[in-house]
Amino acid sequence: MKYNAVVVSHKGNVREVNEDNAFINGYYGKNGNCLSWGHESNENEIILAAVFDGMGGEANGEIASEMAAKNMLEFIGKDFSKNVDFYIEKTNADIAMFDKEHNMGTTFVAFFEKNGKYQFYNVGDSRGYLYRAGKLSQMTLDHNLVRRMQQEGVLTKEQADRHPQRNSISQFLGMKENGNLIKPDCHKVEMVAAKEGDIILLCTDGLTEMVPDDCIKDIFMKDCPTKEKAQLLLEQALEAGGKDNITIILVEVI
Repeated sequence: MKYNAVVVSHKGNVREVNEDNAFINGYYGKNGNCLSWGHESNENEIILAAVFDGMGGEANGEIASEMAAKNMLEFIGKDFSKNVDFYIEKTNADIAMFDKEHNMGTTFVAFFEKNGKYQFYNVGDSRGYLYRAGKLSQMTLDHNLVRRMQQEGVLTKEQADRHPQRNSISQFLGMKENGNLIKPDCHKVEMVAAKEGDIILLCTDGLTEMVPDDCIKDIFMKDCPTKEKAQLLLEQALEAGGKDNITIILVEVI
């Protein structure tokens, strides 16, 4: 199988800087620049893609997300499913110890494909979705109590959107307390067999807070190239307010 992949990233309409980052098979944003690019895989090429939402204010957010992206270079061409725990532990420590005076961190959502099967991983509230045959499924688990309560029906979407802790996450890369490392809890899903026409979406909450799942699905149903679908998602998020940085990876099975 072969894949078309595209990355789009934007600082949004409110933030002064873009603290997000993204990674596809060795390419990532450097020096605070999370650029947009595309990637078409070779036959049987292993795919490793990820999105990161940096936190920490000043320059620390983009430093944390870039460190997390750069650390993925070690796993190009390797079986990430066997190395994800090592990646999480090392990256968490690298970020937590980078600046002992200030807190900084990043979310993490990744997609790994090998031999026609995929797996999703996440820490935080950046999401991974699988679109297949007209159905959009969230494959990741939000490490966010308010969003979990919404998903479980305890809160309505309107209540969750107004909740004062709606942006608080319980897990991220860079966790520490009183100078001691805390190991993040990485959510993983079972391997999923790939099918032609599948679309994988990885994104920061700058997209999902602005654009509802039904609208995302409608865009995926359009008969247009992967790059155009990604651009339409970005435009929808900006038109809805663009209140945060927005980073999107689409991977389409061809």
